[in-house]
Amino acid sequence: MKGTKEGLEDIVLTIHCSVCGAETASFHVGPNPYNGEECLIYSGLTHVGYLSKKHAAKAFEYLESGDTAKLHELLKKKYTHEGLDSYCPDCNAIYCREHYHLHEEFDEGFYDCTRGTCPSGHERMVDD
Repeated sequence: MKGTKEGLEDIVLTIHCSVCGAETASFHVGPNPYNGEECLIYSGLTHVGYLSKKHAAKAFEYLESGDTAKLHELLKKKYTHEGLDSYCPDCNAIYCREHYHLHEEFDEGFYDCTRGTCPSGHERMVDD
């Protein structure tokens, strides 16, 4: 995103499935419901996350340029080590719930993680 960080509150950017075009994730600046501070809100396939607002300009730059690999790395460094939950790094592609087959794993009856398998058969942990 070019320019200053001012005015980011009015922007909502989305990512779409490489196969069918369905929306898989959205990013916008808004209040964190836990502390009221302005933050970058990421809503993906498996969860909603809150990142420091200082990362919004960089995230929006990657979204606007279509550089999902860099966006994935940003989320891995600043939010969760799984990164963008709709992204297959091996394919360098984005998938929706229908095309990125998600399956939850449980350990002794409690949620452990969610794994995704892309149409090409690549599997990775998308939520822990």
